[in-house]
Amino acid sequence: MNKKITLLTVATLILFGACSNTGNTVKQNKKITVTEEEIEYELSFVSGEYKMSYPLEELKKEIKESLIEQKLFEAEALALDYHKDVEFSREMEKIRREMLISRLIDEKIIKSIIISDEELKDFYNEHLEEFVQDEQVKARHIIIDTRDLDEKGKLEAKLKAEKILERALSGEEFALLAIETSEGPTGPNGGDLGWFGRGQMIEEFEEAVFNGEKGKVYPEIVETIYGYHVIYVEDKSETEYIPYESIKETLKEEVLNIKRYELYLAYIEELKEKYNIEN
Repeated sequence: MNKKITLLTVATLILFGACSNTGNTVKQNKKITVTEEEIEYELSFVSGEYKMSYPLEELKKEIKESLIEQKLFEAEALALDYHKDVEFSREMEKIRREMLISRLIDEKIIKSIIISDEELKDFYNEHLEEFVQDEQVKARHIIIDTRDLDEKGKLEAKLKAEKILERALSGEEFALLAIETSEGPTGPNGGDLGWFGRGQMIEEFEEAVFNGEKGKVYPEIVETIYGYHVIYVEDKSETEYIPYESIKETLKEEVLNIKRYELYLAYIEELKEKYNIEN
C-alpha cells in the first residue's frame, strides 16, 4: 500500500483550496464520518490475493481514507447543487433503471436455470458433428530460401536441398540437421512447426505433410514460393470427436446462454401481457 498522499487526496486539497472563497462550499463544521460497516462493505470487494498481501488493519486504514476522500467530494458537489442539474438527474435515473433490470433478470432468469449432467450429455450427443477435431500433423522442416535467387541460384539451392534430404533419409537427427542447415526462422528450434491442420500451410507443403508417413522424412524435395523444403512428419492425429469431459464447461456455458435467451424472450412476452404499452 502507498503510504504517501494519494492523487485523489491532492485533488481534494486543490479543489477545496480553489473553492475556499466561494459562498457555496461545505461549512467548516460539516462532519464527514465513515462507519465500520461501510469499511467492511468495501473490504468485501477486495480480492483474496490482495488481502493476503497486506495486513488487515492497513487495508482498513486505506479504505477509510479513500471513503473520506469520496465523501469530501460528494459533500462539496452537493453544496454546489450539482445534484440538481437536469443531466445529472437523467443519468442517475438511467443508472437506477439499469440496476433494477439487472436485479430482475438475475432473480427471474439467471438464478432459475439449473442444468444437469444428463442434459449436457444430451446436448453434446445431439450436436456431436459440431465437436469434431480434424486431422492434424506435427512436423519439422528445413528450408533453403530461393525468393531472391535467379535461375542459377535456384538450381544451386535445389542441389543443396537434395544433399540435405539424403542426409535426413540416411538417419541423421532431423532437429540437429535443421539447426545446422535451415535458412528459415524455425531453424534454431530444429525446424519445429508444431501441430497444425489443413488450410494452415501453403498448398504444396500441406499436401506433402498430410500424405507423408508418421515418423518418417518425406522422400522428396518440396518446392514452394519460399524455397525448397525437406520435411519430417513427426506425428499425426486422425479426425476424431472432441471428448465430452474436455469441453464440458464450455458446453455448460453454451447451454446456459441458450436457456437465458429463451427465458428472456418468454419473460418479455409475459411482461407485455401484464402491462399496458402506450403507442
